[in-house]
Amino acid sequence: MIQIIKFLGVGAIATAIQYLLLILFVELDLLDPVSSSGLSYSISAVFNYFANYYITFSSDVNHRVAAIKFLVIVLFGLVINTGMMYIMVTMFELQYILAQIIATCIVLVWNFLSHKYWTFVRN
Repeated sequence: MIQIIKFLGVGAIATAIQYLLLILFVELDLLDPVSSSGLSYSISAVFNYFANYYITFSSDVNHRVAAIKFLVIVLFGLVINTGMMYIMVTMFELQYILAQIIATCIVLVWNFLSHKYWTFVRN
């Protein structure tokens, strides 16, 4: 239970980073909502890796191994996140922040289970 609380805390900070960048990119007209979501997700992933490695999972897995696994999970999460954003914003014309909230909830489940059972597990 403590691990889930730590994961949610780290995730909340990473999500705040992602949302702040998303809103900044969109509102300053730097990128469209789908591209902004993908870029901000990628940037927040850097914080997410180190915080989950040290805080959530207290991992002792070598960074060369854990980082590659993390990257694989992040890339799948990026595809899920960006794909959902494209569908919701472009096809269904949903407001981009609401679409991001929905995408975030789905990616959160994917990320937790993947990192808990694969990325930060010592083989």
